[in-house]
Amino acid sequence: MVYQQGHKRPSELQRKIPDASRRIWRIQLKELEDHELVSKVIYPGVLPKVECSLTDFGKTLIPLIAAIGGWGDEHEKRLRALILKRLNIAYFTKEFLQFPDSCLRKKTCLSDHHCLS
Repeated sequence: MVYQQGHKRPSELQRKIPDASRRIWRIQLKELEDHELVSKVIYPGVLPKVECSLTDFGKTLIPLIAAIGGWGDEHEKRLRALILKRLNIAYFTKEFLQFPDSCLRKKTCLSDHHCLS
């Protein structure tokens, strides 16, 4: 898992979740840093190098994150069915206009265009 791999550059982390915008990454990283869950080190140079890692305090969340991930894996079929049910309602009522028509036709897209396929 990413959180167990030590120091990472923000761009390496962003590649793990490519649909998240750079702006959102910066905001989230700053919040994690403010809450002392992540530490950021900036190495000076012509092109400064930035590395992030979990603090000891942040590492205390690993068991919780793993448990939530396990729960998601265990209930994946049910969660997918609920999402598809919601998308079917959206397709027929056009209630959830945040989904582009292409995603509604496929009926496999979560909000913010994270497709399940």
